[in-house]
Amino acid sequence: MKKNTHKAHSVSVTTAELKASSCIKVVKAAEVDPPLTPDQERTLADCAERITALGRKSTEQTFEYGEELAIAQGIVPAKKFGQWLSINAGMSTKSAKNFTRVYKELAAYRDRLVKSAVGSTAMFALLGADDQAIEGVLDRIESGERVTVSMIKTMVGTETKPEVAAIELLDTPGRDGCMKIAMLRMNSHVDLLFDLLGNILVHVEEAVTKFEDGKRVTMKGLADAIEYDARHANDLFGLTLAPLYMDEKYPNMNWKSSSHVMSSAWGRLQVALHKLGGFDSWPAKDEFRTWIVDEVYSLLKFAVRGEALTGVAPMDSERPDVAAEAAAIHAAEQQRALKATRVRLDRVDHASGNIVELASRQKAREVEHLEA
Repeated sequence: MKKNTHKAHSVSVTTAELKASSCIKVVKAAEVDPPLTPDQERTLADCAERITALGRKSTEQTFEYGEELAIAQGIVPAKKFGQWLSINAGMSTKSAKNFTRVYKELAAYRDRLVKSAVGSTAMFALLGADDQAIEGVLDRIESGERVTVSMIKTMVGTETKPEVAAIELLDTPGRDGCMKIAMLRMNSHVDLLFDLLGNILVHVEEAVTKFEDGKRVTMKGLADAIEYDARHANDLFGLTLAPLYMDEKYPNMNWKSSSHVMSSAWGRLQVALHKLGGFDSWPAKDEFRTWIVDEVYSLLKFAVRGEALTGVAPMDSERPDVAAEAAAIHAAEQQRALKATRVRLDRVDHASGNIVELASRQKAREVEHLEA
């Protein structure tokens, strides 16, 4: 397995030159006590460059990412590490800790995890587990079983099912009981939503990596891997995060989940999940790559990893096609709901007419029978 190494530059570089270079964005030497040495600054520059290049697209790169962060953490003072992370990796110290722990704590399982293409969120769930529990999870993954993050947490003992608590809450009176039940249900929905988003992100990252390597990505192959996950994720999004739609013109219609505005990141994620869940609505082949790389991938990283949106397509105010698409989806939902309402009303009227008619016929038959 190829290991990442940091080699010293053969040419001496001054601190001023390092600070002026485009690849280094470290804490200024004057802010660190004791000041960083030129070798430390060079190493940090290499780390920053590698972190930008990696992007955590695969299991192997997640380990390499953790290695770079561990190297930087060993150089930058603890009080300044958060600042360095914000500048060079765009993440918090809490997030960075997960990657460094993967690199250190799961090193013995690295080859098996890489071979099974286990995603970063699934590896985070393995952190802190004993060897027997990790072996059990890997055995099930290697047997071909689809194991979600929630399943891993339960298997390794970091998450228990709150069945008893849920039963007790169902007997808790008043608004307090209602709020506690709602929070329990919401937490369950959000956990499942992020399991699904994490699984989708793994396959989308693989597709993005293939695109970057010049390899072929089939739309059908990607759809087979993520379509149903996206459909269920969209359902959970609607149940948990979406606003209600109440038709003022037809107050007898059932209330239902609606869509967030397309000028928001979460609103665009909702539309992306809706489209991902219906393979027939995916863009044409010539637009497929742009949609996956520039829109879907960035939105999934935003949601799952908390990364800022970079290189994403403009908002709806700048893209009439996106606004039109969102409006069309919303209009289609309205039409389906309206049609369903009309069908229900028609059935009631039609049924009432049939009842009278059938009763009259039956009475006529009885009279005819008696007269006979």
